[in-house]
Parts: sequence; structure tokens; C-alpha cells
Amino acid sequence: MSSVFKRGKRFYLRYRNAAGVWTQEATAARTRDEAKKLAAELELKHERIRRGTEVEPGDPTLTFSKLFDWWWQSHGQRMSPTTVTSKGPALRKHVVPKLRAAAAARGASARLELLFDELGTVLAGSSVNGHRSMLHAIFARAAQRGLWIGPNPVKLTERRKETRREYESLAVEEVPRLLAQLDERWRPLFATAIFTGMRKGELAGLRRGDINLIAGVINVRRSWSADTTKGRVEATVPIAAPLRPFLEQALRGKSDFVFPGPGGGMMSADTKLHQVLRRALARAGLAKAWLHVCRRTNPKRCGFSEARTNDVAMPCPDCGFRLWPKAVPRAIRFHDLRGTTATLLAASGAGLAVAQRVLRHADPALTANIYTRVSVGQMRNALDGIVPSMVAPPAPPVEEPARAAANAGELAAPVLHAPQSGPAAASSVAEAAALLSTYPEAKKAIRTLDPCLGKAVLYR
Repeated sequence: MSSVFKRGKRFYLRYRNAAGVWTQEATAARTRDEAKKLAAELELKHERIRRGTEVEPGDPTLTFSKLFDWWWQSHGQRMSPTTVTSKGPALRKHVVPKLRAAAAARGASARLELLFDELGTVLAGSSVNGHRSMLHAIFARAAQRGLWIGPNPVKLTERRKETRREYESLAVEEVPRLLAQLDERWRPLFATAIFTGMRKGELAGLRRGDINLIAGVINVRRSWSADTTKGRVEATVPIAAPLRPFLEQALRGKSDFVFPGPGGGMMSADTKLHQVLRRALARAGLAKAWLHVCRRTNPKRCGFSEARTNDVAMPCPDCGFRLWPKAVPRAIRFHDLRGTTATLLAASGAGLAVAQRVLRHADPALTANIYTRVSVGQMRNALDGIVPSMVAPPAPPVEEPARAAANAGELAAPVLHAPQSGPAAASSVAEAAALLSTYPEAKKAIRTLDPCLGKAVLYR
């Protein structure tokens, strides 16, 4: 609710603007009642703007391009190196050119909705939502600085549906094969990523003082050049026994960084670790397929190629030349090594709380649902371990001899079912007649052939 106060000889208004921020403004009102009336009108106007029932004219010269340049100079460059090197250029490529000359204050929500529809034809839903979240942050920051008045236009746009992808991870027997094919420069870094679950930025910012080989722990304190990690929490990760020799090898260098760049400084964010990983996967034979290509080039190129499941070189079926098997690496990213850590911990029997502490997630659901991957083989083994009695086929029903003989078209011998105090059965008509004379009440049951109606029933 707005208020009025007097300072010196002037009346000041205090009200909530369209961005929801309390604002103080001097006024030329001569009386307190006049100032209160003006404050109520301003608050009502900004409330309508905030609800979208009224449009603020704004600065007609403010365009999306100017707004993005202001945000990039004042805030964007101070974000994490990953954001600077990936999200910033992506916005400049997909968003800014399409909205460069458009006025930001005119039909912003409708213009952004059309933009997201256009981007959805060439980008995945997750990428479009990433651009949407960045634009939401830009308008929110502009509203805090007074450059944008009114509701955030991105809030009025719809979030796109995302298709959840299935990411791969390494099996326990594949880790030694991968490490053996890596160069000595990269082997300690990849081993640390697998055995600790550290992120790329945390590995790049790791310093000598963060490793305590005597206590057997690694203090994760920073990411890239930032003084804190992505979760803004320092954590301690134990050093596994297989990781110790790799860390000792990395600490033999002269740089203060454990995994330095070529010049001894911090590893650049542009380092293509995923390419190093893909080449090592191909050399280790961890491929999803093998592309067999004909090597004939002279005098005429054959052009034969075929994807196969093995790397056995065979003659070309078209020209007879020897085929060259080329590995097609599996789609494993460097960040999937972090998922490998969670998957191997789950396979070893470690609890979810342990995996959450190692990966330093605030929500255990993120560790369980996203980073812990279950292979088809693991699911098959679990299903095969179900109790056999639960899946065994039911046994066939056992027919009574008399009923089975009747079904076969033979005349069955009479069988008498008597109570426990009398005879159990009779194998001939004479014996059955003797029993009937002893138990006259059983004659009533012969007519219905139902054993539940009498103590003794004779079947013929």
C-alpha cells in the first residue's frame, strides 16, 4: 500500500512499481491529501501494468539488441565461463539477429512467442527453453535497473516440451580399457573425473593445495576462475585407492594447477575434452558400430561403405579391395563420466546418500533419476532373479479315475465317498449296495450325483 511522508518542505511518495519494487519519488504536491491522492493513482497505474491490463509506453529507442548489449556488459561477462563460452554466443546466433531492430516495449510477449516457435523448428525443446530462461533473466535484471517497466514478457510465453534423452556411461570393465588408450597428459584428468565425479570446471580449477595425499581427500573449492563451485558449497571427496597413482603422476608437474593448460596456467574452457574422449573410445574399441569403407581410389573410387558390428577386415563385395574398418565411437560426453561415477557406485551396492555426497547434489532425486543409469543387462539380470515360483506355469488338474474313465468312453466302476466314520470307497456294485443298506440316508444323494448333499454318494 502506498504511503506519503514529508522531508523538509517537500512531500515524498512511496509505492510499489510495475516491477514489484518499492519506489520513492519526490512530488510537487502542496498538501498531504494531494500527495496521497497522487500516490494512490501511481500505485493503481503500476498495478495495472503489472497485471498486463495497461501498457507502459517505455523507451521507444530501446531495442532487444541494445538490451542484450547492456546485459552482457554489466552482468553476462561476469557469469561462469561455461555460460560465457556457450550460452552467450548461442543467444547472439539465434536470438539477437531476429530481434535486433525490434522495439523491446512493443508487443514483446507476442514477438518472443513467435521467435520460440521458429526456433522450435531447428532446435530441441531443451535448447529453446535455455534461450527462454536467459531472456527471462535479462528482462528481470533490466526491471531491477529501471530499464524495463511492466511484467516480464517471457512469463507470458509457453515453456516448450522437452524429450528426455538417454545418456550412456561406461561399464566397470570398460574403464581400464579407456584409461589405457589415453595420452599420459590426459590420463590423470580422466581418471580423476571417473573416480571423483568432479565437473570439468572443478578439474580445471583444482590446485595443489586442494589435494591431501596423507589424509586421502580432495577439497573441491572452486570452478574455473570462480572462488566457489557450481553449487556454491565446498566439499571434500575421498581419494580412491586406484586413483592415488594418477594423482601422484599429475603432482609431479611444476604448475600450481593439477591439470594445467599448455602454458602452465589454467586449462582453457575451449579445451575439447569430448574429442579426446571420443578418440580414446575408438582406439579402445568401445564403439557402437564399425564403418567398413572400401580403400580403392585409383583408377576409380569404389565408394562402398557399410556399418557392421565387428572390426574384421573383409574384401569389398563390389571390387574385391580390402575394406577399412573405422570405429564409430559411442555418444559419450565428458560430462557423462560424472554419470559413470554414479552408475558404478550404484552397481557396487553403495547407497543413494553416498552417491549424492560424492556428486554433491542438493537433491537426491537428481542423482537417482538423471545421473544413475541402468543398462539393459542389469535390468535383465534383475528380472531373471525373480523367485521361480512366481513365474512357474501352473500344474495341470488331476482328474478322478472314475471321471477320467467316463471321459474316455468306458464304464467306470462305482466309487463311494463316505464320511470319515464309514468305509472310504467301494470297488463293485455289490459292495456299494451293502454300503447303501448300512447308510440309507445316502440314497437321496444318488439322484443328484452331488457329493455335497449327503454323507455317501455313489457315482456310476
